[in-house]
Amino acid sequence: MNQNTDLVAIYDCEYRQKADWTRMDRENFANLVRYTAHEKKRGAFISWFDLDESNADAEIEKQMAHYRALGIDLEWKVCAHDGPADMGQRLLRHGFTLTNDDSVMLLDLAQVADSFWAQSTNCVSRISTAAGIDDIMQMEKEIWHKDFTQLGEGMKMDLRDQPDHISLFAVYADGRCVSAAWTHYLSPTLFGILLGGSTLPAYRGRGFYTALIAARGLEARTRGFRYLTLDASAMSRPILEKHGFSCIDTSQEYEIKFFQKETQG
Repeated sequence: MNQNTDLVAIYDCEYRQKADWTRMDRENFANLVRYTAHEKKRGAFISWFDLDESNADAEIEKQMAHYRALGIDLEWKVCAHDGPADMGQRLLRHGFTLTNDDSVMLLDLAQVADSFWAQSTNCVSRISTAAGIDDIMQMEKEIWHKDFTQLGEGMKMDLRDQPDHISLFAVYADGRCVSAAWTHYLSPTLFGILLGGSTLPAYRGRGFYTALIAARGLEARTRGFRYLTLDASAMSRPILEKHGFSCIDTSQEYEIKFFQKETQG
């Protein structure tokens, strides 16, 4: 096996099949792993599967029927090495929509260069309050023009109820949050997943994204985690590769909606 093949095997086994996510229940079946949120509005996702041409369509229909009956939106993660090779097309034919097409980036903290640990993180602040999370969500709203209230409320719950599973960091300038990122630590694995990493347009090019990567890497190493991973956009991938991340695969996310909002009384 080459290095990437080894990493893909570790990624599949640890991250896609064994990881525990906050506020979600994991179910491991012989050929599929799925997660269902405690709250309907957070949905469900298929993280890993091992199917072929003879059973893929039947399994898609089975999972759709399950979540349709529950009224829960379903997301299906498909990596390039997954079989069958046309799984994405099969999901589209069943009514799913492609929502993300990214590169799976992975950093082995035991193999990074010494220069990674020498990067300055002086501009980075740890966020440990609900007010700090509100600052991050306001910044995200300005960048993406979306309401992130639900995301923020979930973070507050995690920070309160399972603080060992989440760490949040932000950069402040001119009296406000201008860049932020966070890590979910996925017990019982050695993986942390990097999320966020947004910066207001006026503050880009100042090294904030890099500082946030370094801060999260330093913390992960201190806590005994070995791997950091994320699904990265084309914009983020070159920066991540510059700092030692490897692209081990590509990842597509397909979604179908079954959640029905309650009628307002």
